[in-house]
Amino acid sequence: MRVTGYCGKKPLHILIDSGSTHNFLDLHIAQKMGCQTEAMDIVSVTVADGNKVQISSKVPKFSWSIQNTNFTSDMVLLPLGCYDLVLGIECLVTLGDITWNFNKLTMEFFVHGKRHVLRGATPTNLATARKQHLYKTISYGVHLSLISLQSEVEGSLLYYLTTHASQQVLPPDINSLLLKFTYVF
Repeated sequence: MRVTGYCGKKPLHILIDSGSTHNFLDLHIAQKMGCQTEAMDIVSVTVADGNKVQISSKVPKFSWSIQNTNFTSDMVLLPLGCYDLVLGIECLVTLGDITWNFNKLTMEFFVHGKRHVLRGATPTNLATARKQHLYKTISYGVHLSLISLQSEVEGSLLYYLTTHASQQVLPPDINSLLLKFTYVF
């Protein structure tokens, strides 16, 4: 479920993900906000497309707010791209009993005796990225994935496109070949 939170006055695009074991903060957001990082034992994290990413730093006691309620958690640093913050089980277990309505995209819980109802962002809040913005985003080294399933008369076609967080430098000969035949690649 996607919600908006804040770190001070800066809005944060937050994904509440019950399938994530840890809390993650986007590496570039942490750098922009000047967060104090701390080394940690290397952890291998499996991301959405199945690739494993090695993580070695965190932001201890990161503070943010949702609906005027303050929260503090350790955040593992990872280039997220689409979200500024991912709240996983590590955060959700601190909320006690949670009532989720996925049909209405609501999440209800109590903090300090006060009832909270989070309302998730709806698909109408999605925006189409322009080509220049997409290239700029990819140059930051974020991980992006796209899956498209198209049904045809004789079957279905599955298209899959992904970029990886680490920039790979191609040998000049291969790069010029790829550029020469961009219509193929």
